[in-house]
Amino acid sequence: MTRDAETLRMLGKVVVDAFIFVVLGIAVYFTRHLWQPFQRGFFCGDESLMYPYRDDTISTVVLHVVGASLPCVTIIVCEYIVLRNHKGDKYCLGIRIPAWAQGTYCTLVSFFLGLVYTELATNIAKNTIGRPRPHFFDYSGRASVAGSRSKALDARSEVKTFAGRYPSAVE
Repeated sequence: MTRDAETLRMLGKVVVDAFIFVVLGIAVYFTRHLWQPFQRGFFCGDESLMYPYRDDTISTVVLHVVGASLPCVTIIVCEYIVLRNHKGDKYCLGIRIPAWAQGTYCTLVSFFLGLVYTELATNIAKNTIGRPRPHFFDYSGRASVAGSRSKALDARSEVKTFAGRYPSAVE
């Protein structure tokens, strides 16, 4: 394969990967922010919704940073150790791309595709099922659930706003 054909192939792969990530990113944004969750009913005596609310032990930001960066560092180190002496270097736009960098790119793309697909599947499941969290009564206030029709309507709107504000909490 000539260098020009190799360059076009590598650039084509990067463009296709970027396109897939953009499409999946739009889908994740849609499921997280624009899709209204299914409003499932509940019984006031449902014991599975009566657990006390507890603050997160690990913040969402820390979870995302550690959950993404730790595997990335591991992948980069492992690919470098395994492929650092490999002679399969390629050239793209006149720049030498070492074999370990090619392997790292392919592995990281696969990892992040899995990460985005998992996020998308989780968001779809949460929005489709619409099951309240185990601490639902503690969070929303039991008084708004047991009472008059207006309080019940308030509770229903509270469920909707809760699901919109805390999509990761509605599993």
